[in-house]
Amino acid sequence: MPTRRVAMRHVREILRLSLDAGLSTRVVGERVGVGPTTVRDTLRRFAWSGLSLR
Repeated sequence: MPTRRVAMRHVREILRLSLDAGLSTRVVGERVGVGPTTVRDTLRRFAWSGLSLR
């Protein structure tokens, strides 16, 4: 079964809460409304992309 897409606004919020606020994956997932695995996958994909927040 393919994974569901995460809305871009959720991706931005995951990055903001994880990298700027320094919250754990569990807390970020609760605040955004996604699972902690989705948070980890999003952070991993962001790191692989080579992009920066600013």
